[in-house]
Amino acid sequence: MRRTRTALGALGALCALALIVTGCSPKEARMSPEETRDALVALVHDSAAKLDATGWDESDVPSAMRCGDGVKWGYTYGAPIPDADYEADAQTVLDYWTSLGITARMDTSHAPVVFGEGGPVQSISFQTGPGSYAFAATSTCAPGNPDDYR
Repeated sequence: MRRTRTALGALGALCALALIVTGCSPKEARMSPEETRDALVALVHDSAAKLDATGWDESDVPSAMRCGDGVKWGYTYGAPIPDADYEADAQTVLDYWTSLGITARMDTSHAPVVFGEGGPVQSISFQTGPGSYAFAATSTCAPGNPDDYR
C-alpha cells in the first residue's frame, strides 16, 4: 500500500511538472527577425494585390526597431490614389485581414481608413487619402537586436 502511494505521488508530481513546463512554453515556435520582416512585407503586398490600384512605390524597405529585448519591423507601401470606390476598397482590405485572424475596424468619418492588430502583425493600417493609398504596418517582436539590421 505504501509503495502504491509513493508511486502515485511520484506520478502525480511528474504530471504536474509536465503541465507546468508545457503550460509555460510557447505554443508555436517564434519566428526569426528575417521571417517576421518577410511575413510583414508579404502581408502588405498581398493586401495591396486585392485592390485595383497601380504604381505602388517599391522604394521603401522595412526598418528595424527595438521592442523590449527583441526586434520588430516597420514598413510603409503606397500608390497614387486610383479612381475607385474608396469605401469598397477599404472593406475589401478589412475582410481580407479579418480572414487572416487580424482584428480590424474601419473609420469612415473622413477618407476611409482600416486599422488592424493581432494575428501575424502588431498593427497595420490602410488609408485611402489624401492623395494616395497607403499601408503602414509593424511586425510582431522577434528575438534579436535591431542594430544587426541597420
